[in-house]
Amino acid sequence: MADHLRQAIKKGEHPAGSWLSARRIAVEAGCSEASVERAFLALRDLEAEGLVTFSPSSGRPRVAGEAENADRPTRIPARAGMFPWSSRRRGRR
Repeated sequence: MADHLRQAIKKGEHPAGSWLSARRIAVEAGCSEASVERAFLALRDLEAEGLVTFSPSSGRPRVAGEAENADRPTRIPARAGMFPWSSRRRGRR
């Protein structure tokens, strides 16, 4: 599982600064959601290699490095109209 995640990070599938979910990693590696503990251990292995860091306050894992500061339209694609009530709320239809 650590090899799978290592390759995904190196390919850019998980960019620097992005949060990681042990459950999602287990599923992407083809394991059941019950393998979350294995995914967490893989994250700890990658932490030792410097590819992953854990937030000191929340304990959440993320890819090491600074996140790119993408402009707002890139970070939140198609925000307008995402929710049915969003356009009516501002008086538009």
